[in-house]
Amino acid sequence: MLGRSPFFLPRAGMDEDHSSARLPDRIAFAYGSAQLDPNGWTIAILQAQRASQLYFYGGVLSCGWSAEEAAALGRDAARDLAAARCQAFMDVYQAVSSRIRLSIRLRQSPPRDLSVDADTTESFARLNLVPSGRGRAGSATFNETAVFSHYRSYPPDIPSIYGDAEFRLYFRPTIEFSRDSASLSTNARALMQLIADVSFPRDENIILITCNQAEGEGGLPPDSSALAQQRCQTLRAFLIQRGLCEYRVLSAPHSAFVTRKDSPRATRADFEIYDHGDWTFSGQECQ
Repeated sequence: MLGRSPFFLPRAGMDEDHSSARLPDRIAFAYGSAQLDPNGWTIAILQAQRASQLYFYGGVLSCGWSAEEAAALGRDAARDLAAARCQAFMDVYQAVSSRIRLSIRLRQSPPRDLSVDADTTESFARLNLVPSGRGRAGSATFNETAVFSHYRSYPPDIPSIYGDAEFRLYFRPTIEFSRDSASLSTNARALMQLIADVSFPRDENIILITCNQAEGEGGLPPDSSALAQQRCQTLRAFLIQRGLCEYRVLSAPHSAFVTRKDSPRATRADFEIYDHGDWTFSGQECQ
């Protein structure tokens, strides 16, 4: 398709003025699994909100299986797995908007390059939004109501990063880590890129990162927050590598917490993004 992707958001960001962003168009699934991880679930909600803003568009949802899955499961079972992956996306999507027309494609994923994808055993669901020439049926679904049904919290508690007429796109900037890990999954990296995009301009916004870990996670003593600190360091390094100012991205030992093992926040990192003009934590200016 010629032109910019419908997932490109001009004038997006926390102040919706100086930044642009691009929503992820694909969701990674672990080998042999049709379950959305928490980061994949967030991507699906973002995609569905964007689709609800585009009146004369339809969608093509392509879900795949890897060569490794085909070899282990057989082609028919691998195809059924891909169909279940599409359904996992649809379950989230239809709760946000039932108006867009979607067609489904199932196919084996092409081989991937380790320099691009962290795990070549993963498979993906990819949503393409294309002009359809006809509007959607049914009454409007406002993203604010749909987001509340998922997060149980109304905006402004959930920031808006983009507006299009009466529809707004809401994004709670959080990242979920795998248990015992401080590494970013494919879906987490996609969300981190979005967080970086909406945090610009680099000389105006302040980003505060708070990280959690469960008691004893990673084999650490119950009162040690070393893994949570490592998670914060991973996230801070990612944002700085993407061009954000090191003096405006804060993660410190007092931003790392140990939670109960059954806490829903046990593997979560949260971001708060503020407009603070010329102020930095160290007093040094951003170049």
